[in-house]
Amino acid sequence: MKIADIPDAEILAACDAFHKRGAPAPDIVLADKYPPKLILAKMQKMSDQGKIDYGVSLRTAWVSA
Repeated sequence: MKIADIPDAEILAACDAFHKRGAPAPDIVLADKYPPKLILAKMQKMSDQGKIDYGVSLRTAWVSA
């Protein structure tokens, strides 16, 4: 499995759910489908691309405006 196997939309939806509904962090919510280490790597890549932003922890990222 590789980073490209995780759709951006899934990460974005998990980030939204975390902030809007108080769902668990994306790496926990998606852990049944993908390895948490891979989820965080995908989130880092999306942050580098400007699709998500984060402050102290990548786990608490939010969707960029």
